[in-house]
Amino acid sequence: MSESVRVLFPGQRDVLVDGARCGRTNELLTVETGTHTFSISGGGCTPESVRTRVAGTSPLAPKNIHFEQV
Repeated sequence: MSESVRVLFPGQRDVLVDGARCGRTNELLTVETGTHTFSISGGGCTPESVRTRVAGTSPLAPKNIHFEQV
C-alpha cells in the first residue's frame, strides 16, 4: 500500500528513503507501507536519520518526520 509522509526541515533539501532519493523536504511524499530509514542530503542536520514504521496515513494525515538544522 502507499503511504503519505512529509519530511519537515527549515530549508529545501533532497529526501532519501532507504538510501534512494524520494523527493524534497516539506513536500508530500509517497512510500510503501513498512519500516523505512529517512535522511536528508547536505549534512548539518539533526538527527542524521530516522528509522520509523509508516502505516495508516493519508494525504490529509501524513506521517511527519522532523529534522532540524545545526
